[in-house]
Amino acid sequence: MAVACAAVACLASVLAPAHRAVARELPDPVPVPGLPPIADPNIASERLLPIPPGCPAPEREQVVFIGTLTRNDTITARFTIDQVRAGSVEGFSRAGMIDIRYGNEVRFLETGAQYIVGAAVDVEQRALVSKVREEAPLFGGSEIAGVNASDTVCPVVDDPVRTLRADGSTVETGVLSSLDGAGPMVLRAVLQPIGAALAILVGVVALKLLIFAMVRSLRDLRRAG
Repeated sequence: MAVACAAVACLASVLAPAHRAVARELPDPVPVPGLPPIADPNIASERLLPIPPGCPAPEREQVVFIGTLTRNDTITARFTIDQVRAGSVEGFSRAGMIDIRYGNEVRFLETGAQYIVGAAVDVEQRALVSKVREEAPLFGGSEIAGVNASDTVCPVVDDPVRTLRADGSTVETGVLSSLDGAGPMVLRAVLQPIGAALAILVGVVALKLLIFAMVRSLRDLRRAG
């Protein structure tokens, strides 16, 4: 029996592998790089062109869009939004329409024409506002003549809160711009008073001649009698 056990042990040692597999050590884990922080959409972006201190900065726009003027009153223009170029119209548009306040400059806009509109939020009016005319700086850019003079070179920045034509040209704001296409009406308005004055003058002359003729006739009748 002892001899059989020894034989089995010897056979097991022969069949066993020459060496046992040794578990390898795993390498240290490589740290995963973190994701960049998500930008807050509510934070206003910085200007592409920095404005040096002491230089006038244009007003920030809420939205820039291409729109077609559908109707207007004495101060407000209503546009159909054709394309939003920048910003957002959320909270200001309804059914693809948006109202912009212009004040008395709304008279320079033409119904049915397409415009590039840059508008800002007026906190007091609680509405979007824009303008047609370019504001001229006082005293060449200084609020008070002889004051605020410095060696700082201020960049020329176009006012984003303004309305232009669809081709980028300025809207005509001359004194006679509102009379464009109203030639017959203007001519009629000028000629009607002149015609009335001439008619009155001819009537007065005719009446005077008639009175003179009557007086002369009466005088002749008296002489004949």
